[in-house]
Amino acid sequence: MIDPSVRTERIDPLVNENDVGVLLLDVVLGFGGHNDPAGAVAESVKTLRANRSSSHPLVVIATVTGTNEDPQSREEQIQKLIDAGIIVRHSPREAVMLATRLIDATPQRTHSAASLLLTKEPEVVCIGLREFAQDLQTNKVNCVFYQWAPSCQGDERLRKLLEKMQ
Repeated sequence: MIDPSVRTERIDPLVNENDVGVLLLDVVLGFGGHNDPAGAVAESVKTLRANRSSSHPLVVIATVTGTNEDPQSREEQIQKLIDAGIIVRHSPREAVMLATRLIDATPQRTHSAASLLLTKEPEVVCIGLREFAQDLQTNKVNCVFYQWAPSCQGDERLRKLLEKMQ
């Protein structure tokens, strides 16, 4: 959400991962976040597709978490993803279901995608959403919680006032 380079570092190596045919991701909008997260994702995906063998296509599916009231308009962010050839779904559930269907449709698969999902214990780092982390921990999911909130909740005027006080 804050630094798209972390995601790019995970997307770039997929150029040589020919057994990966579906990439599922979420773009998160909001105060304190990157000013154009969908643009950063779109750029990474375009570069990946340009450098990846055409015999190993990659389907990219995304969801966008946010509203048109966020500093990054949800509608504009969705359009950037679509323009980059990324399939946008309205909810994580829809995105996962589509990814599962695509994986199951791949001829060389011997197991269903659903049976392969979460064969490893999930590893979650939750930043700033204590209740989300607590729900995960209640359900015995390994979760590390990091308390964070954007300075002055993204209000630039308040941030400048705070700097003067320090």
